[in-house]
Amino acid sequence: MNKYPRCASQSGNITAKHIIKSVMRTIVLLLTFGLTTVMANDTFSQTRMNIKVEQVSLENLLNEIQRNSKFIFFYRDDILPKGEKVSVAKEDATLESILKPVLNRFNLGFNVNDRQVTIIKLSDTPLLKINNGIKPQSFLISGTIIDSNGEPLPGANVLEQGTTNGTQTDFDGNFSLSLSSSSATLVISYIGFATKEVPVNGQNSVNITLEESAAGLEEVVVVGFGTQKKLNLTGAVSAIDSEDLQNRPITSSSQALQGIQGVYINQVGGQPGNDGATIRIRGVGTLNNNNPLVLVNGIEFPINDLNPNDIESVTVLKDAASAAIYGSRAANGVVLVTTKKGSEQSQISYSNSVGLQEVISLPRVVKDPIRWMELYSQAQLNFGTSEDALVFPQSLIEEYRQGMQTDPFTYPNNDWYDIMFDPAFIQQHNLRFTGGSSKSTYALSLGILDQNGVLRSTDSERYNTNFTVNSDLNKFVSIGGTFNFSYKTRDEPVVGIPEVMEMIFKAQSYHPTKLEDGNYGMNFFDIPGHRRFRSPLALTDEGDTDIRNIKLFLNTFAEIKLPLNIVYKLNIGLTSENERRKIFTPQITLYDAKTKEPTQIQAGGNPYVTFAGQQRGVDQRDDKSFNWTVFNTLKWDKSFTDRTDLSILLGTSYEKFDDSFFTASNEGYLSNNLYELNAGSTNPIVSGTSTESSLVSYFGRANFVLNSKYLFEANFRYDGSSRFAPGNKWGFFPSMSAGWRINEENFLKDIDWLGQLKVRASWGQLGNERIGFFRYLDLISPGQDYTFGNVINPGTAVLVDNDDGISWETTTISNIGVDASFFGGKLTTSFEYFDKTTEDVLRPVGIPSQVGSLGGPIRNIGAIENDGIEFSLGHREYFGNFRYNLSGSVTYITNKVVDLNGEIILEDNSTDGRGPFNITQEGNPINQFLLYQADGLFQSQEEIDAHAFQGTDTQPGYIKYKDLDNNGVIDLNDRQAEGNTIPKYTYSFNLNFGYKNFSLNTFWQGVEGVQTYNKHVSGVPFWFGTSLPVGWANDSWTPENRDASFPILTRYQDTQATLFRPSDYWLLDASYLRLKNIQLAYDFNAEVLESIGMTKLSIFCNAQNLLTFTPLKDFDPETDLIGNNFFDYPSTKIYTIGLNVSF
Repeated sequence: MNKYPRCASQSGNITAKHIIKSVMRTIVLLLTFGLTTVMANDTFSQTRMNIKVEQVSLENLLNEIQRNSKFIFFYRDDILPKGEKVSVAKEDATLESILKPVLNRFNLGFNVNDRQVTIIKLSDTPLLKINNGIKPQSFLISGTIIDSNGEPLPGANVLEQGTTNGTQTDFDGNFSLSLSSSSATLVISYIGFATKEVPVNGQNSVNITLEESAAGLEEVVVVGFGTQKKLNLTGAVSAIDSEDLQNRPITSSSQALQGIQGVYINQVGGQPGNDGATIRIRGVGTLNNNNPLVLVNGIEFPINDLNPNDIESVTVLKDAASAAIYGSRAANGVVLVTTKKGSEQSQISYSNSVGLQEVISLPRVVKDPIRWMELYSQAQLNFGTSEDALVFPQSLIEEYRQGMQTDPFTYPNNDWYDIMFDPAFIQQHNLRFTGGSSKSTYALSLGILDQNGVLRSTDSERYNTNFTVNSDLNKFVSIGGTFNFSYKTRDEPVVGIPEVMEMIFKAQSYHPTKLEDGNYGMNFFDIPGHRRFRSPLALTDEGDTDIRNIKLFLNTFAEIKLPLNIVYKLNIGLTSENERRKIFTPQITLYDAKTKEPTQIQAGGNPYVTFAGQQRGVDQRDDKSFNWTVFNTLKWDKSFTDRTDLSILLGTSYEKFDDSFFTASNEGYLSNNLYELNAGSTNPIVSGTSTESSLVSYFGRANFVLNSKYLFEANFRYDGSSRFAPGNKWGFFPSMSAGWRINEENFLKDIDWLGQLKVRASWGQLGNERIGFFRYLDLISPGQDYTFGNVINPGTAVLVDNDDGISWETTTISNIGVDASFFGGKLTTSFEYFDKTTEDVLRPVGIPSQVGSLGGPIRNIGAIENDGIEFSLGHREYFGNFRYNLSGSVTYITNKVVDLNGEIILEDNSTDGRGPFNITQEGNPINQFLLYQADGLFQSQEEIDAHAFQGTDTQPGYIKYKDLDNNGVIDLNDRQAEGNTIPKYTYSFNLNFGYKNFSLNTFWQGVEGVQTYNKHVSGVPFWFGTSLPVGWANDSWTPENRDASFPILTRYQDTQATLFRPSDYWLLDASYLRLKNIQLAYDFNAEVLESIGMTKLSIFCNAQNLLTFTPLKDFDPETDLIGNNFFDYPSTKIYTIGLNVSF
């Protein structure tokens, strides 16, 4: 209720009609009149509105006008008529046209002064003051918010104390607010500044100065099972909030971690619905799963299933001091995601972005079929093939040249990049409702992401809803909860993305798409190594992989305040996932472009379809998971003085994970248009299983702050996991840390330019239990049929030898850090040094084949070390209407395998088994490449004769390899570990600028000291009759071009054992600097928006991945560095425009 019951009230419920009216008004203004109309500064007297009321009192009419405009009414108690009813129906009408006819009936008039409207009797002298019996409905106050240096604070929150009535300052720090009373109190808050309460005391204008709150360190940061003031942190913690993510076209929430210090984010490709980034925190510390633990509101949940628009903040716990409270699963770091909550102020917010995606970084290959054939013949001749044995004799080349002029179906000149890739549409829409009271708040959000793929037959849709409610039942009990629902669809080709990309790279310009009769075509000539053309067009347009995923997240809590400042909190979380993956394998027939002879091609890698006779088949798999978490905490806070505090937290948790799957498949379908399982008639197969695991934990933390100078913290976690055998289930993980706020010492307190200076150190241990279930038991595998008495009998067998002595991996982290700020927080910096060593690394161990050909057990065998430093620097400044904010960070990491029990691990991560090997050995980083050492190119036969023997076909223009063991022969002993698949340097920086209401923000990301390898299609010439890279075509070695960038041109299959041995000649530098996002935005003035019923309107345009600087040509450097084929979904540039609006 308003304090002045006789005055027109600003309060009132927001009805659907009012919402629709506001939205329609916005659409009309934006689309009909354009931005210039919105920005026009019309006088208040010309404000137009729609009013429709029937048989209401004059007071209610004034209420309605006030709800639809910026006007504030003043009048005496006795002048409004009693018991009289009025009716008004006006559209697009001015205040005068609405009020004048009505007021004339009652001998009343009005005066307008800016937004104030005074109702008077026509016989009265016009009132210029409001203190002679007039009761104001509102008290208007305006002012400016500045910092201690006199600079304006844009976006500061101004709230009338005890109400939900508030506003924000504009870019000049100005605000205007209607208060319920001239004796109200303003509450001013701004991130990084101390909140200030200012009594109005009848003032119409105020200038308010906010003091910086310890350079922003009054800000709280989410940590394990709670929050802490940033100034009291002693661990290594990095965080971002929703403002850092605003308006960016983020399609997967893991991308939101880009730019966080100490975190390496690698987004491989831009496949719709499957573009989540790989997250690595402070290097790679194990030979197993290196993914961090991700918790949403304290509950484990996949970050990519959250709508980025629902995220309030993301905190990364990087060292043991901050992460030890999560114990056994925190060795790879912890990511804490907090979702947005409700607010007391009722608000409706809508944001959208629409745009286009373009494919980037496709390899440059020769696309002219005639040139390709001629160079193919030259490659054969260079190898020594006679002209009579050429695949493309001159007569065939000439026939093709002539045929291209008259018969494009038989003699095509296709650009397969243009055929398979197109710009694709992307749009996001988010709607959010918030509201409540001082006791209860709620928030409801709805989100839609619709993303078409740049590659044919790829697309995705995601629908999210999130509902949060928090309520104080009384001064002792609070309850709340969050419900999150995600439904995601994804379509992709039946053969999968890697195979389609490989077929695109293999497809040449002479390969037909479709013939004149509409059938898929095949080239009429034979090419050794690529005799069966698997048309990428057919592989994408026929058949389908259809994926449907539903995830539910329910988190509820109750908090009870007990005597002695003890708070008990119960938190229960339930997560559920259901995914259906349905693969239809079609029958695909290609027809010879000349003879029209049909050829059937394999159309998928479905493991449940036999492909006997290339039959059509369906494989449908349903995966389900249901996980629940219960944790209880007791927290005690004790303040001994205003500068000395003690906080103790104790808790227990129980987590249970249930997973199951069921799959069914069959064949014998009559056409490519039938996909349901009941339409198949042959080879039915069913399978399924379920698993359970659990984790029981006890944990605690103690924080002590002495005299606001000396900071101490200790954590422990005691975990029991079902993944280990009795006797090894439990692990204890402690940590301790301390900090010294040197700036609080008397000898530094009087230094004006010094803000904060804090030194901190920590030590602790973390665990890793991420291995398969029951690896401590010798499991019996079914399906091991055997023959006895000429009869096949069902059987079981032990296939893997397991070790019941396995236990936790243990990661020990030491950390030293310094945080500082200067010049009132305008310059900030931090420095970290860390040593991270993982011992008892879990790793499969091979055993001799004489022991029954069993697979080896997992054992605790090794140790891995990551050492590194992190450094960050930031600076912000204002110059009148211009402002800038520059910040950046760099992380340097060295990775080394300390102990593998003498074992050398060789793995072939290529898709076809052609190498090179990745090697992991003691004293070196994980997953280097095992390569021969190139020493330039042979220039003459004499040079070849004088060198170690490499192969009988060696000739000038071949790579010369180093004979490391000096035995006169280039053999396996001449290989050594090279390269680094873990970046030594990761860095990012923001360059943000603003002028008045405009802002230009850029975010850059880069890596350095990392290599990858490509010796596959589009990387080498004529990979089994396929692509020819442009570099090989233009700059291969010849006797006339001895300084060429590439060796002599040959076919890969002819020289793969000599010229194309795995060597560091093909090792590629994958360093890059990328402009990940650039955004230009305009925020409309609050005064303009208020007249059309809005509180916020921002329009923006974005470009994602706009620029990339890299020595890696033809391929995107943000890729799977261990692989060597670049068959991932390509990366994309994204251009979007959009708006944010609030009512």
